[in-house]
Amino acid sequence: MKKYRLVANAISDENRQQLSDAVLSHPLVGSSPLKGAFSATRGFSIAFTSHRIPELINKFSFLAGFFAAIELDKGLAHLYSPFSFTRLCKRLVRPNAFYFNTLLVPPKAKVSRHVDGTLQPYLDIPNLRPKMVSVLWLQSNDSGRLELFDGMRKLASIPPKIGNVIHFRGNLGHAVSVVRGNRTRVSMVLEQYVVPQDVTELLEPWVVHSKVPFATHLAQAQQELQQEEPD
Repeated sequence: MKKYRLVANAISDENRQQLSDAVLSHPLVGSSPLKGAFSATRGFSIAFTSHRIPELINKFSFLAGFFAAIELDKGLAHLYSPFSFTRLCKRLVRPNAFYFNTLLVPPKAKVSRHVDGTLQPYLDIPNLRPKMVSVLWLQSNDSGRLELFDGMRKLASIPPKIGNVIHFRGNLGHAVSVVRGNRTRVSMVLEQYVVPQDVTELLEPWVVHSKVPFATHLAQAQQELQQEEPD
């Protein structure tokens, strides 16, 4: 099993730009709902389970393009030899709980070293870690490198080239170095977990986490209801 795998040109320029526009203009984007290492960033998050993915895509259509780019259907097989994909896709335990995060890192900001485990408080499972984390880079000037760590050892320093995807083991430490220039670094991140089936109901149907004021949420919900009403 590999510690990480980089996929170049995982999405077309046109589709990448559409995803980037969708993120940057989304009404839920505000100060990051994540704490600590993410204090200088912006974004919003969604916690959900595997069987709700079709409904979630209907609600957040841009997720279809993201899931296609990271090849979500292949699951944990991304961290194994490409020659084993077909066999492993059928045999590996498949992730059944997810934490999606839009991550906007502004110029001069960074993300401190950390290990993901964002679903711990949702599911009340101590020391819960994702099996794998997948990242799609949508906008950058190649600064704000992804630093990967295995314990105290630095594994890699990877430039966030737009259109590329990286999959890495969920127990690896990682950080984002300082973003240079005047362009915000934009990415989509998916933490992928394998948890007992009986706790997945705690995420039903899904949980949206945003620091945008409640009034904005309410206005958006009212607008969606009006659009759904028959003429």
